[in-house]
Amino acid sequence: MATRFDDEKLKAVSEAIRAVAHPVRLKIIDLLADGEKSVGQLCETLQMPQPYVSQQLAILRYHRVLEARREAQQIFYSVANPHVIKIIQCVRDQAAVKPEIDQNKGGNQS
Repeated sequence: MATRFDDEKLKAVSEAIRAVAHPVRLKIIDLLADGEKSVGQLCETLQMPQPYVSQQLAILRYHRVLEARREAQQIFYSVANPHVIKIIQCVRDQAAVKPEIDQNKGGNQS
């Protein structure tokens, strides 16, 4: 059975997933799902210092998860690929699910 990715594409996708799999970066993408925002807006919402937020944005931009545009002194970020929003929605949905405890596994067995 052939895979749907060639090795080069698979490596790029794997690296992008690893880049996204960080709590702050997940928050950034979630915020940008509503539309583009400036670095200042992201810092204010995240309540984090600008150098740290900029570092996280640079990682996401490097992996082509985000794109940026400059307007005068401000840089605005947006999600480069709408499929990333779907992935984040799946993560959000999974986080909302309460794990069921299987009484027959682990825990107090008699």
